[in-house]
Amino acid sequence: MTDSPAELLQKAEAGDAEAQSELGRSLAASGNRAEAEQWFRRAAQQGLPKAKHNLGVLALQDDNIPEACAWFEAASKDGWLNSTFALGALYLEAGKIDDAMRPLESAARQGHPEAQEALGRIHFERETDADDVIARQWSELAAAQGNAAAMTRLGTIFHEGRGTPRDPARAAAHFLNAAHQDHAGAQAMVGVARHMGIGIAADRIDAAHWLMRSAAQGNVIAISYLGANAGLKDLQPAEREEAQQRANLPLSVLQPPEFGGVAHPRPIAPGRKPTLSRAAGILVVVLLLYAGAYVAFRQSHAEVWDRDKRAYVIYPEAYGRPLYYLWRPLSYLDTAITGMQHHIGPHR
Repeated sequence: MTDSPAELLQKAEAGDAEAQSELGRSLAASGNRAEAEQWFRRAAQQGLPKAKHNLGVLALQDDNIPEACAWFEAASKDGWLNSTFALGALYLEAGKIDDAMRPLESAARQGHPEAQEALGRIHFERETDADDVIARQWSELAAAQGNAAAMTRLGTIFHEGRGTPRDPARAAAHFLNAAHQDHAGAQAMVGVARHMGIGIAADRIDAAHWLMRSAAQGNVIAISYLGANAGLKDLQPAEREEAQQRANLPLSVLQPPEFGGVAHPRPIAPGRKPTLSRAAGILVVVLLLYAGAYVAFRQSHAEVWDRDKRAYVIYPEAYGRPLYYLWRPLSYLDTAITGMQHHIGPHR
């Protein structure tokens, strides 16, 4: 049950750090910034990570970057994941890519989708074969959590064949997934793909619809494409009207993606009706094999580093990266319980 404003104030004045932080958040939302900051500071003095993060947000709103970084750093050390990402994002915005990598990788390995997307973007922009592969890996992780920018990048990766064989159908599927999340760039690419029939069946009306949506958000590609009358010149007046009407509809009422094998799991083969108990039995066997393989690998690849006297599981650079991500849930649990660290590649 949510506390009333009076109850929240009473708890905050009594020294409840969570109540102090929640009161600060409420005051900030209502525009009372100065009083909000006072309550955040009182909670932060008691070590509450979220209060430190919120002080970083307030400092950022004041364009006080050094103070924002200090608060985000403090909250990050306390394990506040959003602060770890925010710290990396600030370094990245300042062009300090090397400084950004440490917090971004830390947040990304803990499952932060925006950090994963940011790392995908960094590696993608380096335009080397090795970086293209890493860009795809981080982008796939972020896209799996619904990040539209990562989906759009995956579309570009498969469209251009960056670090993977070119696959127009998969490219179009990723673009369409992101377009349904209102990503203007993805909507433009879906419009072009629909118009030209690249990776997806050609459909002039649907092409115009997506281009219109994208252009309404100011996307230069869509505006230029429509300005050249491409995607519209073959349409009859009634078809143009239909495309415009479709573009005016909320995205939520449109048919979701149904092609490309990206958005939906594979259906059960006809004639197979697995029972719940059978499925549970299969799951148990798979989990035992999964955990057993990890334990065997851990025992044969564990080393103690001289530089910090800590134990590490070393994943060989040639083939270890897929194993690192495959066993990531177990490695997080292992680190939390035993302190075991994990590293890809040789000692440096």
